[in-house]
Amino acid sequence: MVPDINPLTGAAQLPGSSGTPVDVEKTYIGALMSDDLSKLDPSLPIETCLHEELSNPHSRAKKQKRWQSRRQTQEEERTRMIREEMANLHGRKRAVARREAIFRWKAKMEREDKDRRHQRWVRRGGLEMAAKRSHRKAKKRERRLRRLRNLVLEVGTKNQVVPVVETRPN
Repeated sequence: MVPDINPLTGAAQLPGSSGTPVDVEKTYIGALMSDDLSKLDPSLPIETCLHEELSNPHSRAKKQKRWQSRRQTQEEERTRMIREEMANLHGRKRAVARREAIFRWKAKMEREDKDRRHQRWVRRGGLEMAAKRSHRKAKKRERRLRRLRNLVLEVGTKNQVVPVVETRPN
């Protein structure tokens, strides 16, 4: 009897013995959990670096890393803008140029935040919601006008007054 080679582990196994997909999956998961990927055959099309895909993108550590990198980028932009203003004083004092650079940097950050919020609003379906809202309001206006057009006032009731149309001379 010629032994078969398990493609996942590379180990010899008898024909007809455990080569089921469940056993292959268990071996794969066990190798990933034990961080011993040497058991796996490198020629197999198997993903071995799953920690990035399986880790929570909303974890505290990842959020912290994102805001720290964003903060660092903002600070680098701030120092770059200050350096540019200091290089081109144009008769101003250094303190005035620095304040102007910081003012421009803050304005730029506010614009970027506004753009980011707008993009998030668009991504979450804000345009569609606004279109639906305007459509509902238009339908409501049309309903109200239709009801006013079709309104019939009864003559002789005390709580209804027929308006008098006045014509103005030109």
